[in-house]
Amino acid sequence: MKKLCVMLLAVILATGPCALADVSPFTPRRVVTSGDYDYAMRDGLATLVKYNGDDQNVVIPSEIDGYPVAEIGPEAFRYQDMKRVSFPDGIVKIGRDAFEYCEITDALELPEGVTIGFEAFEYARLPAAVTIPAGATVEQGAFGYCKGMEQLDIGRGVTINARAFQYCDDLARVTCAAGCRLREYAFTDCPGIKQVVLGRDVEGAPDAFHYCGAPELKTAEEPEPMATPAPEAEKARVLEIIDSPATLKGITVTLEKATAVREKRPEAYTYTLAGTLENNSDEEIMRVIYTFALIDENGEEFRSFGEVFDGEEEALPPHTKIDFLHDGIKWGKQSVPAAVRVGISSVQTKSELPPVRLPRTGEYLYEALGDEKLANIRNEMPAELLFHVDQGGYGRTAVFTEGEGLEKAVALLCDIKIGAESGEWVTDNYNWISLKWADGSTTGISLNLYNLEYYAHSRPHTYRLENLEPFWTYCADHLEEDW
Repeated sequence: MKKLCVMLLAVILATGPCALADVSPFTPRRVVTSGDYDYAMRDGLATLVKYNGDDQNVVIPSEIDGYPVAEIGPEAFRYQDMKRVSFPDGIVKIGRDAFEYCEITDALELPEGVTIGFEAFEYARLPAAVTIPAGATVEQGAFGYCKGMEQLDIGRGVTINARAFQYCDDLARVTCAAGCRLREYAFTDCPGIKQVVLGRDVEGAPDAFHYCGAPELKTAEEPEPMATPAPEAEKARVLEIIDSPATLKGITVTLEKATAVREKRPEAYTYTLAGTLENNSDEEIMRVIYTFALIDENGEEFRSFGEVFDGEEEALPPHTKIDFLHDGIKWGKQSVPAAVRVGISSVQTKSELPPVRLPRTGEYLYEALGDEKLANIRNEMPAELLFHVDQGGYGRTAVFTEGEGLEKAVALLCDIKIGAESGEWVTDNYNWISLKWADGSTTGISLNLYNLEYYAHSRPHTYRLENLEPFWTYCADHLEEDW
């Protein structure tokens, strides 16, 4: 049996200052509503899960509730109609189906270096001219079946994967800047393409244009690139530290070291921040969100972000100090940094944010997820079990509602155990189990073959799964295509 990417997630609800959004049984982590967006957290960075607004000119925020926005989640804007969408530089990924079936009439402004995920803009109606900025990666099917796009300009060093622009009937002209990589069939079945203009060292043409008729291939008359001025002579810029130590509710955050190292691009830096977090109170502390704001040479703030101490099962005891080190922090274009301002946005005690019980090796899966009905499944059989597999947008579902089929599927589900914790991650998963109970309530489980991905407060954990294959194999024999 072919191994599939399947992921098991548990939605862990935690208290906080923002209202919780409606969470589907298959939502991968805690979702918070703020303004027009639902968002989720991972490692101090926000993923926009859903857009709830109706603006015609959408400016995606660079941060939300103090957290930098790094990703647009799967299906976040699906079916939205708007005139313009612009992205901040900090966005690194646009998820699967994020803008599928959207209508964007006037402008699509993408950030440099972004990864445009599988089928992200599939079936969308786009502006007549679209630019893929320098350093971006366009995954398979990202712009498949798009309408309205006539001119496509591809920036330097962009990678266009196979079938990324398949069946774009209106596309007439494509320009590729130097150093682009065009995978075979990248523009397959685009019969309207009349002209392709290629910069220096473009890889993959003409194989990228299969079944596009016979477009004219031209070489761009580009000037030789000018030598990039050497960056100022500095290995590490030591930043001024402002408002440190910062204190809130007996917690003290002290930043002791702040450096910025210039990357190859003069406008990009990598940051290292080190210091201590101290609990001076008489209470145990479960979570602290502390913040850093980057200040340019004119004294203006140009970037802010948050870091999280999360005690999970073990709180920070009273009158205890711990060290922190955050390195490898980077973004796209930015100002020249001169200083870092320190702050604390949230402190939650053990009573305000109780510990989370993590899954333990050897436990049965149905016991480990913290769902009361699921934990009692051996005594109370569900009324229905659905098992769904999605491979590249091709969905199939097995449905068990009564008799021996349901009993065997449940029995095999109950044999799945939690294995050792691992660091393996899988994203963009669409495979799931849904259990419907006699009272009409449901329990949802998302699967990744061999792995359980479990969020405790804001920190992720992964565990190997044992005895999953017999359940998977049995259910796979009953899959029927979704219509």
